Amino acid sequence: MGQPGVSDIPELLAHLDALARAAHAADDGDGELPAFFRTLHRRAAAIHAHLHPNHPADTADSPSLEARSPATLADTFRELIAAAEAAALAPSLTDYLRNAGHRLHSIVEGAPDRRIAPRQPEKGQAELHAGAGRWEVAVVESSTFGIGVHAPAPLEPDQVVRLVVAEVYGATTYDCLVSQSHPTAEWFHVGLEIFAVRI
Repeated sequence: MGQPGVSDIPELLAHLDALARAAHAADDGDGELPAFFRTLHRRAAAIHAHLHPNHPADTADSPSLEARSPATLADTFRELIAAAEAAALAPSLTDYLRNAGHRLHSIVEGAPDRRIAPRQPEKGQAELHAGAGRWEVAVVESSTFGIGVHAPAPLEPDQVVRLVVAEVYGATTYDCLVSQSHPTAEWFHVGLEIFAVRI
């Protein structure tokens, strides 16, 4: 693919699509790498839609990218992040891509733990906004890049939600993507991946 050319979100999504296809063609394992790029494509589109609800991402022609080794795909993804930053795409989106690059490194290196920051147990209450819905939720864990909550209802993966956490000196608002949502005995455990913070 050479140096990725990225001037807007449709081009970014087209390059992510090309990476997913190339990873699929080269995959001889469990499909984790193609799934990583497909998920990243969906979540980058969701962040853009959240930041620019009146400017949907049109489709762009996806560049051709031959099957490559995982390490080479990771190099290409790093070039894509640099191109997105040079194009002055939304900082919260490029920060999200950079954090995803750390997770990609763990996948390529075969690290047993894909987390890029350790989780810590937490206790607290927060308000979760998802579309037109709003719920009181219990915060049960957190890390530098994510928060786990117990919610009264399931949430769709990859959707954007807002979590407002009351603290001693005010509230902190987290814009997040739903990374997982599964039932427990009494609640739904929802994993949230943070992409923007407002204090």
